[in-house]
Amino acid sequence: MTPHVHDAMTELASGAELTPWSEKPELLFSRPGGEYRANGALAGDVPSPSPRAGTPLPWHVDVPRLPKVGIVDVQMFTFLDTVEPGGGGPAVVAGSHRLLNDGAALSIKDVNQELAREPFFRDLLARDSAECDGLFETTGRVQGVDLEVLELVGEPGDVYLMNLQVLHAKCPNNRPAPRLMMTQRFLLESVRGQVRNRYYQPPSY
Repeated sequence: MTPHVHDAMTELASGAELTPWSEKPELLFSRPGGEYRANGALAGDVPSPSPRAGTPLPWHVDVPRLPKVGIVDVQMFTFLDTVEPGGGGPAVVAGSHRLLNDGAALSIKDVNQELAREPFFRDLLARDSAECDGLFETTGRVQGVDLEVLELVGEPGDVYLMNLQVLHAKCPNNRPAPRLMMTQRFLLESVRGQVRNRYYQPPSY
C-alpha cells in the first residue's frame, strides 16, 4: 500500500477515510484448470472450484446496495506475476455500480435478481463459463448507463481499484501459468455494520 494508492482510494471515496475490511490482504491463486483460493484473513486455505463448462459464470457483487447513495467501499487488486488474457483474471462489468442506486436497500442476492430484469444482464448471467473467449467484447447500455465487460489482466505491481458494487465473476485459467494476484477490500467505517449484517457469503475470484 503506497501513499499514491492510498490517495487514489481516498479520492474515489470523495475524501472520506476508508478502513480495511480484513486485517490482511487475500492471495488469489489459480492453476490451469482449477482454482485454489488462500484467504490470509481467515488464516487458512479455502479450496474453491474453478467454473466448469455447462454452468454459468459466478457473477456477483461483494456488498449489498445500501440506502446511502455514493461510494462506500473500494477494492484493490494487484498482480504478483504477469496475468495474461485468458489467465484467470476476474471479469468485471464496468459501469454496473451506477445501477440500482435509487436509495433502496438490496441484499447481494437481490442485486442479481434485479439486474436480471434487463436483457443485457439476463444474457450475461446465463452465459456458460466455457464461453469466456468472446466475453470481453460485450458492451451494452442499460437505463442510460454504458456498460462494458472487462478482464483484469496486468503485470506485477499494476493496481486496479474497483467499487465493491461492480458485478464481477471468477473466470477459468486457460493459460499454462498459474495466476497470482492479491486483493483487499476497504470500507467507510460508517457503513461497516450495515454491510456485515447483509453480507452472507465470502466472494471468490
